[in-house]
Amino acid sequence: LIDYEVNLCPAGYFCPQNSTSGTANPCPTGYYCPEGSGAAIICDGGTFQDTAQQDSCKTCTTGNYCPFTHGTGLAAEITCPAGYRCADPGMTAPAACLAGEYQTATGQTVCIACTAGSYCDRQGLSAVSGTCPAGFYCPLNQVNFHEFMCAVGYYCTAGSSDATSCETGKYCDRSMLGTAPNDCLAGYYCDETQTTEPNPDGKTCPRGHYCPAGASN
Repeated sequence: LIDYEVNLCPAGYFCPQNSTSGTANPCPTGYYCPEGSGAAIICDGGTFQDTAQQDSCKTCTTGNYCPFTHGTGLAAEITCPAGYRCADPGMTAPAACLAGEYQTATGQTVCIACTAGSYCDRQGLSAVSGTCPAGFYCPLNQVNFHEFMCAVGYYCTAGSSDATSCETGKYCDRSMLGTAPNDCLAGYYCDETQTTEPNPDGKTCPRGHYCPAGASN
């Protein structure tokens, strides 16, 4: 009797039943073939393989993701889309930017805080939702534009990141004031900030002086 040698299929190849050569079936991209493989093994989620004849898969890098695939191995990483972040190696799906954040670029590992004066009202934004409307102010990371209403004694023009105190010589007599304030009335002076009346008590122009509209002292 002739004694035939039985050999393990080499790494980077697979050998189905009845194979007569160890190198007839090179492992394709998207798969890996360790030594002794009877079939190519699909890369797991979080990994990929862009080169044929390999015995292992590569871990997906930051800024990219590698989903679980069904039937076809992943031969290339997928770039993290705008509005998402891929911060860790081996991610199987991108993570949406949270409300209060956004990301304009692709392939990013972090999201950007919503710009002061703007708001970001949902997840996965690739741009801010909008400019903070007049009468309100939006600090950094703001989700809802209506959270911070401008109070009496202040004004907030569109795109405000904070409420502005009514300047001397002016008055702000209502909440949600979205325009520059008006001058205090002639015959009065407004020497304090956050004045709420056009003719404040105790601020009548004194004898021997004159006070045009908007007088501050």
